[in-house]
Amino acid sequence: MPVSRHKILDRVTEYWVPGYLFLMMVGALDHNPRFVSDVAYAATLIFLIGGAGLFLRRGGSIPWRDFSALPFCLFAIWTYGVLLGLVSGTAPGMVFRNFAGMALFPFVYGMMVLLKPNPRLLVGALMLGSVGFVYMVTYLLLTVNPQGTVDSIGLMTFRYHYYLATIPAIAVMLLIAGRAVVFRDGNQLHFLLAPAIFVCMFYSGSRAFYAALAVTMLFLGVALIPRWSLLIRATLLGIGFLMSGLFLAMLSSGGTAEVGQAVAQSIEMEIESGSPRSQQLAAMLPELNLFGHGLGAALGSGYARDPIFTYAFELSYISLAHKVGFLGLLAFLACVAVHMAQSLRALIRSDFKPEMIIAVSVMGFLVSSWWNPALFAPLFVVLFCASIYLRQATDAQVP
Repeated sequence: MPVSRHKILDRVTEYWVPGYLFLMMVGALDHNPRFVSDVAYAATLIFLIGGAGLFLRRGGSIPWRDFSALPFCLFAIWTYGVLLGLVSGTAPGMVFRNFAGMALFPFVYGMMVLLKPNPRLLVGALMLGSVGFVYMVTYLLLTVNPQGTVDSIGLMTFRYHYYLATIPAIAVMLLIAGRAVVFRDGNQLHFLLAPAIFVCMFYSGSRAFYAALAVTMLFLGVALIPRWSLLIRATLLGIGFLMSGLFLAMLSSGGTAEVGQAVAQSIEMEIESGSPRSQQLAAMLPELNLFGHGLGAALGSGYARDPIFTYAFELSYISLAHKVGFLGLLAFLACVAVHMAQSLRALIRSDFKPEMIIAVSVMGFLVSSWWNPALFAPLFVVLFCASIYLRQATDAQVP
């Protein structure tokens, strides 16, 4: 019996948001960061136009009461930065390029609310994306140039160009390992993915990834404080990650020369990269004020990290303060604090549902972005929106 057109469209609607999330994560695995950014915005435009068509086709009224104010507050911060930048005389091209991902908040989140995807499908999309993450990074680790150059192994490439997909992969790792070790449930086949993700994350030699993992585990641990037996298991899991990292470090030092050299040089580059960031911090601090200079603004001293995109700096939070002022930064941090407090509450009330573990863990980009200019990268904006949606969906299900 042929499948009706309506059933096909219903299925497309069901998988529209999860499919978009999966493509955004897998798309981040390309080696060209500029290409990744362009594709992300193009995919988001298609997602919004197609999603609007699917919603109109399904019919029904807009569920105004289901919307959270947070994405719109974040959009308001971006709007303020844009207006201030234009009024200050900054070139419009620079204004709209700077933190452009912030403009996506109300639209991506709004489409999630309108289409109401199954939260478990969103978790499944991230899990499938993590499989692609492990495959691509493993391929790079095993691909050695005949000249034996470090770049050919891909560790530096991984750290700079595969940065975006790492945070959702870590979230999946924590979900799988946490459910298996702490709660003693979960698919054992899925559990094989957790150590694979950990190995790929560890070999980056990036403090940003390590810090994101540590802070996320501490946050989840806070939610376990009332349940001591589970907290003990979670602590053992954390010790297991630490011991695994030490074992991999020892293995690398005694392993193949290429991989050992790559790991050592990757960590060395990570340490050395602190110097330019210190220079950026010293250059930006004297120019910070209450209201900011507007998006796209360069430093008055003439210091620039990039001679073309003079507004761009690696320290995302300091850069945000420079653009929208201390007031704008405090408004952003307030939005984050409200969401994380509500997520902690939903995590405990839902008895650590998989969707809430993911909703909390994907926010690890807030930590890793301190050292990197990717705070409002399209994928991270989508993850923030998905986290808000998952938290709201969980609150609606838990009495």
